[in-house]
Amino acid sequence: MSDFGISKTGILQAYTGSGGAVVIPEGVTRIGVDAFCGCHALIIHTPAGSNAGQYARDHGIPVENI
Repeated sequence: MSDFGISKTGILQAYTGSGGAVVIPEGVTRIGVDAFCGCHALIIHTPAGSNAGQYARDHGIPVENI
């Protein structure tokens, strides 16, 4: 959880981890536009139909449903 900057309203504002397979934490309601800025080799793992999955598709990030 320490790799994520999440606001009190559930917006994932920043990811500071090394990339790779990233599981979006429960309670995230939205992902900020630059949350994954500078991340390479990133794959977002998220439940099917989630906002995180849509964010990934919109930004050309591979997504896998869990």
